[in-house]
Amino acid sequence: MATDSNRQPDFLSRSAIPPDIHMTDFYNDTGRILINRYRCFPREEPLWVDDICGPHDFDEFGQHSPRHLACLATILWLAREGYLTYTSQDQQVGFNHCVLTEKSLALLCGWHKDSSQRPIDALEQALLTGSSQDMEAAVQSVLVASAGRYFRV
Repeated sequence: MATDSNRQPDFLSRSAIPPDIHMTDFYNDTGRILINRYRCFPREEPLWVDDICGPHDFDEFGQHSPRHLACLATILWLAREGYLTYTSQDQQVGFNHCVLTEKSLALLCGWHKDSSQRPIDALEQALLTGSSQDMEAAVQSVLVASAGRYFRV
């Protein structure tokens, strides 16, 4: 029986790989977080994970859902990358005295040469329409603008 050595196993085929749901959630969470913090700037207020990704049920062991933990990880990543600051983390449910950094405020309020609107306006428009694709594009424009401060984009 002849086999094709160049053929990929079924589990590696494009049709078997699920879409990048985790990245869609990341972009949606990032957009919601930036909008949420922009709306209360410059006040340092609590940021609750459930306010971003919605309420969730615990599993049979009392652990947070994977969706909740992904949103929590997004907030931690934004803080680690210098988009947010907070004074303390309240277990796995929220962050105290959370506020945008100067870097984020400048990125959200600045005008990009390729757009007729501010990035915060694009994020809010994407949130209003409920389009994940629009939110992804708006968040990517903020992240690319941020990367442009350090790299030639």
